[in-house]
Amino acid sequence: HKALTLSYDDGKTQDRRLVDIELLPYGKIAEKYIKQLDAFYDDVSVRSYVIMPNHIHILLFVKRDENGPSGTPVPTIQNSKVARFLSTFKRFCNKEYGKNIWQYRSNDHIIRNTITKNI
Repeated sequence: HKALTLSYDDGKTQDRRLVDIELLPYGKIAEKYIKQLDAFYDDVSVRSYVIMPNHIHILLFVKRDENGPSGTPVPTIQNSKVARFLSTFKRFCNKEYGKNIWQYRSNDHIIRNTITKNI
């Protein structure tokens, strides 16, 4: 894994370097299950992810299989696929961690624009 480090002096970038980083044990377990679930699900794929010290960002792509009257995906179907993915991910991680480390709720945001609309 690589991380970009930046240092600033009076608002100007002075140094840009890629440095090697190693995930901590919880991060390694989370990464393992992100990759496994990406391979397991046919209707949800992990496009990108970043494991931070105290949280994770995951960009999921949810394949459309049903459309509403306006031709856009029915929100409850998409949300249920994301919820199923996150629930399975948390459950597998917790089993290996030996305890629950996740917050009850997650923050999600659906990205919709002309590019993703045509996918």
